Amino acid sequence: MSLGRVPYFITIAETGNITKAAQILRVSQPSLSQYLTRLEAEVGMPLLHRNCTPIRLTEAGKIYLEYVKQLVKAEASFHRQLSELEQAKQQAADAQVRLSNAQAGVDAAAAKQQDAQGKLSAAQQAKDAADKDVNAAQASYDAAKADLGRAEQGAAGPEYEAAKAKVDAAAAALDAAKLTGKETVVDAYCGIGTIGLCAAPHAGQVIGVERNPAAVKDAAANARRNKIANAHFVCADATEWMTAAAGEGLRPDVVFLDPPRAGSTPECIAAVNKMKPRRVVYVSCDPETLARDVAIFARHGYKAKGFTPVDLFPQTCHVETVVGLQRKDM
Repeated sequence: MSLGRVPYFITIAETGNITKAAQILRVSQPSLSQYLTRLEAEVGMPLLHRNCTPIRLTEAGKIYLEYVKQLVKAEASFHRQLSELEQAKQQAADAQVRLSNAQAGVDAAAAKQQDAQGKLSAAQQAKDAADKDVNAAQASYDAAKADLGRAEQGAAGPEYEAAKAKVDAAAAALDAAKLTGKETVVDAYCGIGTIGLCAAPHAGQVIGVERNPAAVKDAAANARRNKIANAHFVCADATEWMTAAAGEGLRPDVVFLDPPRAGSTPECIAAVNKMKPRRVVYVSCDPETLARDVAIFARHGYKAKGFTPVDLFPQTCHVETVVGLQRKDM
């Protein structure tokens, strides 16, 4: 049975009268007119004829029409449930999207946590390495302190005398430098920073240059141990660094030179001359190379203002000499 006829049968079921149902539906639903016309042809009489006796349903017809009515209700319920099912499916799909986004967020958070854990591990390893360096430095310091104690007690006489002589040489170098507290100082061939660190409290800043990495490390450690903040040290060949610094326009007020026994180089001395410091303090452990280098400085316009010998190596033929050099045009 076509559902297009359903309103008619429902109306019959509600009125219990075929004729009355036709009258109602002719007015309320004109689209059923063709169906009613065909129905009139089937029963062989006009349903709405004024002389027509009203046609009533039998009990079986009523049961059948009640069945049709329930069928229509079931169809409406089916469509409603189908719509609800579609909505539920859409809600499930939306929930799945939200779940996927949440999982992506969890994965990103896990990746960040893993990265942070890696950085934490690296930081811990760096801290452990630093702790080892600190412990090693403390051990070196303790050993040096013990050696100094033995030296002061006379248990290491020659070493104590040599250390004292080195301090005397540094004092002589500072005296020749005539620092006022504002100068920029370069300490070339600085070793572990003895002269430069002694000068730092009396200068504006100190730059130490030394090519031995271990000595540079010790110089920096000595600065930290003595709480000296205005001195820093560069690991480089003195001649190469001085030449480059002079080319870049560095103009220190005072330059300390404490080269090895072979003396400085003509290139380094030329770089010092280009920097034009007011004073140069040359500390030498070989009089022969000292005389050679002082002569080169003299040709560049520097004049020796005094020589201070220091018996750095007692009971040997070696002597440390501190020379103050000043530019003639200053």
